[in-house]
Amino acid sequence: MNQFAIAIDGFDETDRRITGLTDSMRNDILRPAVREGAELVVDDARAHAPVITGAVRDAVGILAIELPTKDVALVSIGNLGGVLYFNWLVHGHRAGPRRLGNRRRWVEGNEFIQDAYANKCQEVQELVSQRVLEGIERELGR
Repeated sequence: MNQFAIAIDGFDETDRRITGLTDSMRNDILRPAVREGAELVVDDARAHAPVITGAVRDAVGILAIELPTKDVALVSIGNLGGVLYFNWLVHGHRAGPRRLGNRRRWVEGNEFIQDAYANKCQEVQELVSQRVLEGIERELGR
């Protein structure tokens, strides 16, 4: 599982405006905004995932979203499809017979999920901040 943070720009101003909303309204604004931003990272991770059978690419998805307590939402992206070797590909592993112990060859991991977040970080933060402000305007306008 790979976890990353999405900072919501201007959250202090947003927080003052969102205090007039109920918790359920706040969650109705934040959860879809953060999910939409996380989907950008998932799409990029899928595009750069190692593909032999396509199982790893298809297994990449959003595992959990923790809404912000201050100005950061935590998103966990990882193996949704139950691919047993997923973590070996991401974090690396030793290859060869177990009887060799630590003499087995180390195979480097492919950090495609972290790379996807690095590629999309700015775009994700801008999108989430924009969606949160739009959601507040929509809720306050009702």
